[in-house]
Amino acid sequence: GVQTKLLNCDGLRELLPQMAGSWRGGLFTPGDAHGEPGLSTRSIARAAVEEGVRIFEHTPVLSIERKGGKITGILTARGVWRAPIVVVANGIGASALARTVGITLPIQVIKSSVSRTVKAKPFTQIAMWSPHVAYRPNADGSFTIGNGYRGLGPDYEITIESLRGLRHFLPAYRKNWRLLKLSLGRDFIYQLKIRLG
Repeated sequence: GVQTKLLNCDGLRELLPQMAGSWRGGLFTPGDAHGEPGLSTRSIARAAVEEGVRIFEHTPVLSIERKGGKITGILTARGVWRAPIVVVANGIGASALARTVGITLPIQVIKSSVSRTVKAKPFTQIAMWSPHVAYRPNADGSFTIGNGYRGLGPDYEITIESLRGLRHFLPAYRKNWRLLKLSLGRDFIYQLKIRLG
């Protein structure tokens, strides 16, 4: 049901006349959208509160509690909270939290450069994703710029978590090894020290 148009070079130039370079074409999805992450998060939180949800910020969740094979709640820095259902939605920390109840989530973190420009004269509201660069316009007139889909130079720091999910990521690494810069850093040493006591 996604409405996507295949554009030739003339159609692309008509849509984004300011774009330099000789492009063969592209895909355009007029109904697609992008959101300001902070604003989106606050909007979702506000809607949840209006529906009766209570939000406790600055309260790290340490583990999911289970008894008799059933979820009973969560252990937080402020104590135990009882609940028959737990939704794990904490981003890159989801893997460690899910592991407390025996669930494996193969999540790996890749570092990639992203920058934000100063306010500029607006020329488009269209977000663009190309082989070497991607951008999206922001509400204040600035642009967020990042790597394109060929992932120029993302850094991947090997950690204990990397070794745990190796069987999931090795096939992808074999195909894309030229695009990744691997390193062994502080996180690996830190995690190793914790495990060795």
